[in-house]
Amino acid sequence: MANASLVVGIGCTRGAPTELMERGLRSLLAAHALAFDAVRALATIEHKRDEPGLCALAARHGWPLALYSVQQLAAASGQGGSERVRARVGTPAVAEAAALVRAGTDALLVPRTIYREEPEGACVTLAVARMRMGRVTMAERTIPRLLVAGVSSNVGKTTVTVALARALRARGLRVAMFKCGPDYLDPTYHRRASGLPSHNLDGWMMGEHAVRATFLEATRDADIALIEGVMGLYDGASPTSIEGSSAEIARWLDAPVLLVLDAAGMARSVAALAHGFATFEPGVRVAGLFCNRVGSASHLALLKQACPEPPVLGGMLAATTQRFPSRHLGLHAADQAVTDDDLDVWATRLAEHTDVARILAVAESAPPLAAPAAPATRPSARCRIGVAQDEAFSFYYPYNLRLLEQLGAELVPFSPLRDAVLPDVDGLYVGGGYPELYAVRLSENRALHAALRALAARGRPIYAECGGLMFLSEGIVTLDGVRHAMAGLVPGTAIMQPRLAALGYVEVTTAASSILGPAGLAFRGHQFRYSQLEGSGGPTRYQVRTRRTGKVADEGYGEGSVLASYVHAHWASNPAVAEGFVNACAG
Repeated sequence: MANASLVVGIGCTRGAPTELMERGLRSLLAAHALAFDAVRALATIEHKRDEPGLCALAARHGWPLALYSVQQLAAASGQGGSERVRARVGTPAVAEAAALVRAGTDALLVPRTIYREEPEGACVTLAVARMRMGRVTMAERTIPRLLVAGVSSNVGKTTVTVALARALRARGLRVAMFKCGPDYLDPTYHRRASGLPSHNLDGWMMGEHAVRATFLEATRDADIALIEGVMGLYDGASPTSIEGSSAEIARWLDAPVLLVLDAAGMARSVAALAHGFATFEPGVRVAGLFCNRVGSASHLALLKQACPEPPVLGGMLAATTQRFPSRHLGLHAADQAVTDDDLDVWATRLAEHTDVARILAVAESAPPLAAPAAPATRPSARCRIGVAQDEAFSFYYPYNLRLLEQLGAELVPFSPLRDAVLPDVDGLYVGGGYPELYAVRLSENRALHAALRALAARGRPIYAECGGLMFLSEGIVTLDGVRHAMAGLVPGTAIMQPRLAALGYVEVTTAASSILGPAGLAFRGHQFRYSQLEGSGGPTRYQVRTRRTGKVADEGYGEGSVLASYVHAHWASNPAVAEGFVNACAG
């Protein structure tokens, strides 16, 4: 029983704090030898949809929040009428009823047991039930899906994914797009091809629960989902396991794999390669091959004959395969590199030698997934956070932005390139991008520099990552040796390097209190940069451990309400960090 998936029913008075709810839940579970990590969902009465403490608890742990009418709770609790249940909100009856309805079971693990604490009138009641999958708790959803993986990097995964998305869209399908790993640029091509946002799925930074929740939320209105892999199918955060790999995502989402390979100069060897990939890891289903850069239609026919299982489902001729233009961080962003005509050409070329209908059938063969019956609701806004968004700053994980909104933040976009004044906000989030390419324009926007310094002087939180750190520094020295003055909120100068300065996963521990919360917070992220901050001096508030080498460095720059870092954080690794930032902005 201790390992069962659990659902928690909650009743609370208005204004009950998140910490009271979490403390009570942990205490209740511990008293009954139940694991906190086994909680999968929260449930409550519908008019609690905007209760800040409850919404924050759900967002902190990535739990869906199910809302039920008083009629449903009356029937489940046996209270004899909806008005009586409404009058008893905050009592064990409501919490138990919510857990019963959500779990779809009549067996409460913690019957009529509550945690009660009433400082300043706040009251929380809790009940816990075993989650019974496939009942009211979790509805099965059929989501056609396909993970497009490579045998290695540079075999054309992005080209194939984008061309396939465009071809499916031309058939009238709404295509949800995803990218394995921490990449920011491939998703810009996905968005151009599908017309919908693309979401990152990173096993190491996010964990299984957040990966599944992100996928399920983003596919609610989709007809099919395409997931582009990272590197080779089995390449990830570890050389000895599938941790952080595309294969891990395929296993978690039970998604069939379309394996892309460079088939130039290959014949029967394709069968050996396919056999190895298909049998290497249990639970990973390689359902078909896509042979890229084949020499001719007859070459593709030969490959199909050589490898009947898994079957070759299509290919693209070497003469028609186009590479996306690239720059030092990888690909150019799609808006700067391709047109809609380019995308349509790729879709046409893919369809010439590919059985798109058969690939669609493979996607439709994916089994149903257990999914929350309803998404978590968004609370009323309690602060406004400005988000830098333009050609210079565009690197944000959609999960992070969505989490801020779920925690009560209204996001307000602004452009450091074009805006001389800041919008009316309580704090700022300046993400990564290419500030060095726009260094002249950013340097000339002195009015915005002054506005940033004034905001910091008022003690309002300013959080920045990578390119945002460079913009908040005293200056950027571009590769031609020219120094461009920046906002001057962080001591030091960002100096562009001719070679990669840092790449890979990192784990961060806060060494001092900050706008993200107290010291000791831990979260995960990623670095990919060509600059170094020199002359920073002053105190730092992060200890950053590189996952690959274990090397620890002091980082996290800025003083007071300013915090800037080279780390692209993913807050699924610790939603309390995002909650701390929202709290600081709302304070």
